[in-house]
Amino acid sequence: MNDLLIPYGINRTTGEIIEPEDAAQGKACGCICPACDVPLLSRHPKDLESRKHFAHDSRDEKYNPNKKCPLSGSASVAMMIRHIAGRAIGEEFYTPSLESKKKAICCRETLSFNIARELKNKITGITAHHEQNGIEPDLVIDIAGHKIAVELKYLARGSKFHRHSKADYSAVLYLDCDEFELQPLGLNVRRRFSEQALEFLLGNIGKKWNRHPREIIAFEKAQLKHKDSCINQKLSQWQSEGANEVPLITCNDCNEKWQPMLGEPENCPYCFLPNASTCV
Repeated sequence: MNDLLIPYGINRTTGEIIEPEDAAQGKACGCICPACDVPLLSRHPKDLESRKHFAHDSRDEKYNPNKKCPLSGSASVAMMIRHIAGRAIGEEFYTPSLESKKKAICCRETLSFNIARELKNKITGITAHHEQNGIEPDLVIDIAGHKIAVELKYLARGSKFHRHSKADYSAVLYLDCDEFELQPLGLNVRRRFSEQALEFLLGNIGKKWNRHPREIIAFEKAQLKHKDSCINQKLSQWQSEGANEVPLITCNDCNEKWQPMLGEPENCPYCFLPNASTCV
């Protein structure tokens, strides 16, 4: 994502978020930076290819050129999404598909299985948490009676977005704010930053499941389907070889022989080590 100019400020009197389209030019805007409290200047370029924006007032005594303001780039996207989250109620929210791979319990073969498909569902409720270092997710979205914790991930945030692991949410979705892109040309340059941030929240860019409640069930179904086919395949092989019963297995480590159970891992009952890569 390209670095953003300051896309909004805080009215020093009311505490409300103000976008540059709604602010008087220059110091008259009466806004401060939502991240560092430095007074802002509202700039309204006349050329059609430049976006209206805020900038720090470099002449103000609070301004420190050696201190980088945290409200830059993707951080401003995340902050705006949290502030406008309520606008998403009643809108359709895109969730991506999810596939996974795990080792089969019976034979350690890699199983590929689908957990979720791409969906669009209406948001019935949404809660935003503004404490970046707290234990709650950035957003909790209510969809069809289920709650999805949404973490607003971006590079400058480091590992802090992992805080959802301390909260009890079975569905956790990452939204990578580094993939947000402003449209720099044509009429889109006149669109409000808040409108584009809302579209980004609802859309199909930058989303990835971190945790999904159907993962365990999907794996169990894949395991059951695989186990049946795996046993049947092995039985057919033995029958074609003229075997009337399950053949004995010799342990590669202790050389003891035993008769395995159908559908169970081939672990030696004497030294407890796995000895094969196929079901019996």
